[in-house]
Amino acid sequence: MHKSERLKPVVKLANHKEKESARALAKAREQLQAAIKKMQDLNDYRDSYAQMLHSKGKTSISANELRRYQIFLSQLDEAIKQQEVSILEAENVVNSNIAGWKEKKMRHQIIGKVTNKIQKEELISEEKRQQKQIDDQTSLRFFNARNK
Repeated sequence: MHKSERLKPVVKLANHKEKESARALAKAREQLQAAIKKMQDLNDYRDSYAQMLHSKGKTSISANELRRYQIFLSQLDEAIKQQEVSILEAENVVNSNIAGWKEKKMRHQIIGKVTNKIQKEELISEEKRQQKQIDDQTSLRFFNARNK
């Protein structure tokens, strides 16, 4: 069995790991986008709620109702801060997955290049062996023809 044949499982495994890493990266990017969308939704909701409080403030509003609005707005602000942390964590996961994917891609490419080099060397070696066999047969025919 040729060395290049023995390397096929290694190439296949490297390819599988690269694809697996790419899928993990895609999933991390989706989660980041979902976190960003949630942040936008929270900000939009907070803005509309603050606008509603402003509109009600133009009319009469009780102190209790005003306090409930303010408490709810502060809860929304806290949720927004927590979502900012979630976005930072999701960005870190994406960056980590990018680094992992790049490393696996590079490893796959290196293994592919080594395998190609070995295949070329095997081909050259096989061509030389065949040429030597042809030369030997030609010499043998020439020698046999001379000795007849």
